[in-house]
Amino acid sequence: MSRIDALPLDRRGYPIPFIVLRDGEGNPVFAANDIQRIALAVRERLCHVCGQALEGEPVWFVGGAGSALLNGSHGAYYDGPMHHECMRFAVEHCPHLAHRMTGPVAPAIQKRLKAQGIATEDRTVLPGTPEIFVAVSPHGGYEFRGGSGYDFKGGIFTVRRPFRKVEYWQGGFLLPVREGEKRARRAARKVDAELASGQPAVRWGAPK
Repeated sequence: MSRIDALPLDRRGYPIPFIVLRDGEGNPVFAANDIQRIALAVRERLCHVCGQALEGEPVWFVGGAGSALLNGSHGAYYDGPMHHECMRFAVEHCPHLAHRMTGPVAPAIQKRLKAQGIATEDRTVLPGTPEIFVAVSPHGGYEFRGGSGYDFKGGIFTVRRPFRKVEYWQGGFLLPVREGEKRARRAARKVDAELASGQPAVRWGAPK
């Protein structure tokens, strides 16, 4: 049985990734992550998709082109490490990564969660969805810059370049390497310019 097959399912039969937020009734909120589950994954070095141990296997990170190509000698990621199988499941099926969901948690859902005592926070660096996602696997390990105790507020995962392997994804599909490299470099230049100007352009993927 694959790691994804071992995940619990929602009422529609969709796998529920390990770090996905559950509401007060135990229903998954796929547009939000649970900060306490992320803290647990950081402390115990678990895959952020399947929740199983990462020991002994190469890890993968996914983010926009800026995460992989900017930030000096390191890639920098808000989302945590995954097995290769789990990374591919995420970029193929996650509504955000596959460009099928382009906004934060809907206001109606935020209101329902707030009534249950659950607060949400949008930590997106740039509005919208990245044009292309770059998945990387480092030669060595990775570092996490942030705590992992009960006061956990998140942090940054960093991996040193050059990477062991790289994959380029857009709209849930794997791109040829040369085409992916070209699109990623172009997207990274745009992100760099937006961050430098302090006025990032709003970029949206496919409509909901």
